[in-house]
Amino acid sequence: MTSKNSYKKLSAEIGIDLQYTDFFKLEELQTIQDLFADATGVASIITYLDGTPITKPSNFCRLCETIVRQTQKGCKNCIKSDAILPVQGNSIPSVQTCTSVGLMESSTQIIVDGVTVANWIIGQVRPPEINRVRMEQYANEIGADIEDFMAALDEVPIMSKEQLLNVSKMLIFSAKQLAEKSSAVIRLQNKMAELENANELLHEHEELLSITLQSIGDGVISTDVNGLIVNMNPMAELLCGIKLEEALKKPLNEIFKIISTENRETVDNPIKKVLKTDRIVGLPNQTILISGNGKEYQIADSAAPIIDKNGNTSGVVLVFSDVTDKYRSEAELRESERSKSVLLSNLPGMSY
Repeated sequence: MTSKNSYKKLSAEIGIDLQYTDFFKLEELQTIQDLFADATGVASIITYLDGTPITKPSNFCRLCETIVRQTQKGCKNCIKSDAILPVQGNSIPSVQTCTSVGLMESSTQIIVDGVTVANWIIGQVRPPEINRVRMEQYANEIGADIEDFMAALDEVPIMSKEQLLNVSKMLIFSAKQLAEKSSAVIRLQNKMAELENANELLHEHEELLSITLQSIGDGVISTDVNGLIVNMNPMAELLCGIKLEEALKKPLNEIFKIISTENRETVDNPIKKVLKTDRIVGLPNQTILISGNGKEYQIADSAAPIIDKNGNTSGVVLVFSDVTDKYRSEAELRESERSKSVLLSNLPGMSY
């Protein structure tokens, strides 16, 4: 699988468009690689799955960096080797021979959430004994200067297979640490994406609720559990004679002033009863709302508890409407009926 397909697969699984830079900061990755190479005395590089380098080479020997990789065929062979060896190693400590020059190497794959995203290759060391004839043949094969090639070969650090195997164990551990950190990054990004989607949905719901609240023909006021105003729609502002900005966090009874039409005495605010009983409460029919500008409205209303997802009352919503014209019409109709009754009762012969 190519690196591009690898990131594409992981991106599809978690629903996020990913690149290797989403797992690692390149500077941090380079630092880790450099420190590993300095501590162990081996060369090191991290590549895509096709062998193309992600990081800059660390502690590369002159033979590989300035001779072999400077030839077209040698560079191609090195990249191919960097793509093949980690797969063959299968993420277990092992010592391999690179398919390019033939130096000893070890490698592993960096696997994030079950998906291989990069190769980590170390080595460029040689055993005490090496086939010099084979090396001369390879120098000639890739078109390198044989004398310079062999001189650079003598500069390559010597390390036993057992020593490199121990370094390989450290490599596997370090790669797993990188992968675990990357998995944490993925989980964090996944959570962030979920939160972003949730926030978008919440914003849409709030916008819809706001539009509905602004458009409704009744006055709507919501309070917290202490009876302090947290929201009002335009109709409530009109009837109460005050803007939401001025009413916020004020006690409802300061803004929603109601009296009885019969005796002009203050009517108990329904909020307290709702909070006490957790039930819907309605006002008496003969109730007048005194607006902040002194105007009076005969109203009908009801108050209901606001219940949160845990079943607890988090506030109260009050819905009320202006029924002044309705009650005036009913009063006029009653007066008309009364007048008609009086008139008829006084007409001659109507007593009979």
